[in-house]
Amino acid sequence: MDYKKYKKLEFRRKFFRILGAEIDITDPATEQLVAFIEMKAWVLKEDVRIYSDKLKSQELLRIHARSIIDFGVTYDVFDSKTDKLLFSMRRKGLKSTFLRDQWEIKDPHDQPLGTLQ
Repeated sequence: MDYKKYKKLEFRRKFFRILGAEIDITDPATEQLVAFIEMKAWVLKEDVRIYSDKLKSQELLRIHARSIIDFGVTYDVFDSKTDKLLFSMRRKGLKSTFLRDQWEIKDPHDQPLGTLQ
């Protein structure tokens, strides 16, 4: 899927899920589902998969935590089809709060690309 065509994506997490998380990724302009995330609860080293739909018919991206339970954790994001590292995201632990996180985005060579809040 070509995500470059989207200027903005919205991540909507289901609030009333007891274990784990389900997140819909939508195009706010059309309200159309673009991708779907299902995360498991109670894992020591996160391994998140992003799918093309809620049926999980095609895995698009794979996200792995570099370490176990870390306040400033770094996640590597891979293209599931090619197994190529696309970029990394590092949570800025001291600049993050309960309601809002700050992240540093880095390219595959660990060079800064930007930030995300």
